Amino acid sequence: MMTLIIYVGIFMLSIYVAVVSHGYIMALALVVGGIAFFALQRHLHKYYFEVVKSDEMDSDSDDDDHLRLPPA
Repeated sequence: MMTLIIYVGIFMLSIYVAVVSHGYIMALALVVGGIAFFALQRHLHKYYFEVVKSDEMDSDSDDDDHLRLPPA
């Protein structure tokens, strides 16, 4: 969770620096922001699939029972 906060903080700070500055600093801030964005995306993707896989393996009950129609 801490890495998520760090990635979001770096991304937001780099966007702020890119908006208020010009020249090389703006380009550097955009590069750092892009790296933080892709690291954040990769981190969230990995976390999502770990949670979904563990939830699917742990649940033995059928969660789609409420979607089925009653017998006619």
